[in-house]
Amino acid sequence: GERRLLEKGLTFVPTP
Repeated sequence: GERRLLEKGLTFVPTP
């Protein structure tokens, strides 16, 4: 349920 911001831009990665 968490979202991470990758250094390669504002990319939301849905995690548990």
